[in-house]
Amino acid sequence: MSGADTATNTATETDTEPNADPDAAADTEPDAEHKPNPRTATAEPEPDAEPKPNPGTTADPEPEPATAEPAAETTATASTTPDTAPPPTPRTWTLLAPDARPYQSPTPGTLGGHRRLHIYGRLDCPSALRHIAAGHYTPHRVFFPDEPTALAAGYRPCARCLPERYRAWLQSTSTIAR
Repeated sequence: MSGADTATNTATETDTEPNADPDAAADTEPDAEHKPNPRTATAEPEPDAEPKPNPGTTADPEPEPATAEPAAETTATASTTPDTAPPPTPRTWTLLAPDARPYQSPTPGTLGGHRRLHIYGRLDCPSALRHIAAGHYTPHRVFFPDEPTALAAGYRPCARCLPERYRAWLQSTSTIAR
């Protein structure tokens, strides 16, 4: 036999003694399938053993004998299994209408506003974002689908994010006041 053949044979042999009975070695060493893995936290219970409660939890009380009433409850519960869960409801956004009343819309608003100050502006307005980050703005935040709706609801443009529209609004309100 060559040196390469010897290395191959040694690699395929088991760690048992050469003259030992292979069945006896299998009896003394547990199979790899039955060894508990110390890295896993859960171990499957034996089929004949009763499940043990987890530490820190209370064991469930003995089940009560079945009556007709729980059976009806079981059938009602069975119809709402995760496989037959109702479809998710479509998402809606609360916007303000031209009469300043809130309504649910399937599309988000394009402009945001402040209910008390009656100001509207872009959703990325630096002034609004600064106030939102400080927590001052969110309880009074409103949304509009478009600019004509915001104007009809009695809101004015923001001077920070819509300066041209704000100047136009000032011009229109100052001519009405004269």
